[in-house]
Amino acid sequence: MKEYFNSIHVISYDKCNKKIEELSKKYNFTFDTLGDKKFDLKRAIELIKWTKESYLKQEIIKEVSFNLSGLKRLLYIFYYGNYYCKIKNIIYDNIEDNNDVYLYSFWLSRAAYSIAVFNINRIPQIKRIVSRTHRYDLYEEENRYKFLPFRKFIAENLDTIYFSSNDSNMYYKNKKYSKKEKQALCKLSYLGTLSREFTVDYSHKNKLTIVSCAYISKRKRLDLIVDLIKKLNEQVDEILWIHIGSGELEEKIKSYASLILDKGIYEFKGNVEDKEIFEIYKKYNPDFFVNLSDSEGIPVSLLEALSVGIPGVVRNIGGNSDAIINNFNGILLSPSFPNEQLMIETANKIVSIYTDQKQHIKMSLNARKLWKERFDANSNIAKMCMDIINGETIKEIG
Repeated sequence: MKEYFNSIHVISYDKCNKKIEELSKKYNFTFDTLGDKKFDLKRAIELIKWTKESYLKQEIIKEVSFNLSGLKRLLYIFYYGNYYCKIKNIIYDNIEDNNDVYLYSFWLSRAAYSIAVFNINRIPQIKRIVSRTHRYDLYEEENRYKFLPFRKFIAENLDTIYFSSNDSNMYYKNKKYSKKEKQALCKLSYLGTLSREFTVDYSHKNKLTIVSCAYISKRKRLDLIVDLIKKLNEQVDEILWIHIGSGELEEKIKSYASLILDKGIYEFKGNVEDKEIFEIYKKYNPDFFVNLSDSEGIPVSLLEALSVGIPGVVRNIGGNSDAIINNFNGILLSPSFPNEQLMIETANKIVSIYTDQKQHIKMSLNARKLWKERFDANSNIAKMCMDIINGETIKEIG
């Protein structure tokens, strides 16, 4: 984004740490961190002033009930308010009389709400107020409280919301948070990954290689991948499954794998640096990237695999259908995939593509092609930055 704006000031959720400092020096941006800002008298006064806002009263009346769930919602609303009080003066301090200012939130949550407040009594220097949205900050059922505060207020006070998938846009549209004619424009702006210096080479493959890359949690359903590897191993003699990533269920999944899979056909690599992920891909030339999660936006790990030509095998949930076109650059499975018959059919299909080298190579080329068209980070960030500035680069979606 530095290429498109004279200066960038980052407001980070976390405490000041070495990584943020290193990045700010490397990319020449200024920053503030909020994790180390204590609640003091000044902020208490700011919070009291905030409670007098009329839209706050409307939010409480609409969303808060007299029970435990209602109390949690009330506290969550005040959590948003406290965040706004933290960043308000930081933003004002970075506004200069002769400079155009663009307020951008990466998440459609408390930061998006906080910058939306600046639409009230908006000053001339603020040219555009926009936010991205992803998954937990959009899908209410994904939130621990099954609730996201100030949805109506955000819809009516942002200029633009950038969605990372068609599914996320449709979800938002169907919610109909506001009936006002003037509200945030909805635009599709994919995330992306950087181009790499290689693509996988299938010219001398003699072992079916499956790769997965994810935090090992209940939602990621690595147990289903283990079951799929079992089915595949019943059809091919030479197979290897590599999983990249750790997580709270790591030992449980390792134990399950050891029970039903033969030794030597799987490896758990644990957490590795981004660079090492691509070294693994270059070394093993994986035939398929598999993600069988119960819930996803569009996994960055999937986009990284597509960028080097690895076809994907994913369930048709969230934004996965934006990244995988069935039989073109991978296999798009039914959302109800945890099913014995579907498991067998999927294994058959993977083996069929793998053993037909011509089809396999074509699918690999298509994986790279679709990534280039939709998920090249440099291209996507250029379009979004220009749209933030002039509002005309990306078309509104219905």
